[in-house]
Amino acid sequence: SQTSQLAGRTIQFKTRATSSSSVFTNLGTAVTDANGVASFRLTYSSAQTPQVFAELIPSGGLSGSTSSGITMSVRVVSFTTALSLVSANALVGQEITLTARVTPSQSVQLSGQTVRFISRVSSPSLALTTLGTAVTDANGVATLKHTFTTLQSPQVFAEFVASGATALSTSPPVVLNLTKPQATITLAVSATSTAARSEVVLTARLSSSPGVSLAGHSIQFKFRPSGSTSTTVLRSALTDSNGVATHSHSFESGESGLVIAEISSSNVFADTSSNEILVTVVPPLSGASAASRPFIGPIQAAAFSASYVSLAPDLRHSFRKQFPRLL
Repeated sequence: SQTSQLAGRTIQFKTRATSSSSVFTNLGTAVTDANGVASFRLTYSSAQTPQVFAELIPSGGLSGSTSSGITMSVRVVSFTTALSLVSANALVGQEITLTARVTPSQSVQLSGQTVRFISRVSSPSLALTTLGTAVTDANGVATLKHTFTTLQSPQVFAEFVASGATALSTSPPVVLNLTKPQATITLAVSATSTAARSEVVLTARLSSSPGVSLAGHSIQFKFRPSGSTSTTVLRSALTDSNGVATHSHSFESGESGLVIAEISSSNVFADTSSNEILVTVVPPLSGASAASRPFIGPIQAAAFSASYVSLAPDLRHSFRKQFPRLL
């Protein structure tokens, strides 16, 4: 019958880029059902205006036949991108979360789309900095964690990255107000009264707002002699992951004065100083040393013993370390 003749026939689907093109591309084949209908599914990955055709392959007494071409208009899917922040105010050195949400103009898969997060320092500036990229989840949401390490008030954008089937989309800018966090430095010393040329350990402990990294910040240890207004930098040291920096220093005779720890000209923190600690330096006994005083007679030893006993406990400890052969 005519119905049986229609079933099981092979249809070749073809396309050409434009109606004027002589180059055809085979898309695929399908077999007709009892009603002579054959279906073929196709996904275009880029915007174009192709012509498509269906061609009956001759078989079983039926001659071949080609349909007229149908011109299609394949458009890219457009998206709307929005950016949000937990707060428009943040601290330098503190990690913040940038959240972008993309919304398509028609029903498409939302997961796996790439969003680029970018910033620029001021609105007249055309220089853009890529902060990073993230991939959307099933709800079209992409998040990026970022830490700004310098004081600025950047404009931040989220940009939906275009592909062959999707159009570029950029969110309106969000202005982020950054301020330097306040820091506190607590200074401690291993001894507040010490013999000249004895080592004293200076320890500075940095603390700041939650979420601000305490590692890698430069602490200056300074010294201001008693009765003076001028300050000398003893040394700079970097904080560890706990915000601690140390410096071992030997004071010379007559160098009593105040020890201070400071942060200044930091990209992250506002300038701040620690508590001041008075360190008293006592000169060594009559220039005695293990090398120059190998022997002490009974009278000298008695005088030395009386002087030694009268010293404060921490000074006796310093002398024991510096002149072990005299004790």
